Amino acid sequence: HYGCCQLEFRPNALTYLRNETILHLLDNIKEKISKDKDYLTGKHLNRLRRTVRKYLIGVNEITMTEKEIEKDILDGCYGDELPVNNYQRGFDLLRNLIAGQLKYKVDTEITYWDE
Repeated sequence: HYGCCQLEFRPNALTYLRNETILHLLDNIKEKISKDKDYLTGKHLNRLRRTVRKYLIGVNEITMTEKEIEKDILDGCYGDELPVNNYQRGFDLLRNLIAGQLKYKVDTEITYWDE
């Protein structure tokens, strides 16, 4: 599905400028979440999903009718209650990873959730 929240982290694809841009974007997102109680809601995320699909249709990446878009949104829609604290923690962890502040390897025991 297009527009879902997935991330593939490839450290070798990051340059200093990309890092700074991503860190700036993460800070902006975290600020929006903390200042706007409606920013991280099911209604807003579903609206973003609809916008992304319409954009992808416009650039010929996907083909969907309006009815298919609405069905897709309804089938995978975000509910009213989202785990906002989990999302904020995820942004914190991603920011720390990109900033080089997490010193973990593949075989490191996962304990950072308790930090």
